[in-house]
Amino acid sequence: MNILQLVLENEAKLKAKEKERDQRVGENKGKMTALKSEVESEHKCLEEKQTKIKEKIEKGCSYPCSAVEIRIIFEIPQHETLRLLLYMLPLNLIHTFEPD
Repeated sequence: MNILQLVLENEAKLKAKEKERDQRVGENKGKMTALKSEVESEHKCLEEKQTKIKEKIEKGCSYPCSAVEIRIIFEIPQHETLRLLLYMLPLNLIHTFEPD
């Protein structure tokens, strides 16, 4: 084999490898775009949920009531009610505390 043939074979192999690389890069860009879109959508959904929860907490803090009443009024699952009450506890203590 002469040197020219080796150079041509290596160039052909290099072009094939570059083509494979470019194809993988294109596939990965598509996957990243889809993933980015999914993450942004989930982020937006979580922001909306957070806003609704804050509104419920503010509404719940505006008048005193028991844990059961809060759960019924806002249709909150029991574990969420506990988290809400733990958040509201200091506020309720401040509003209901009467010094002797």
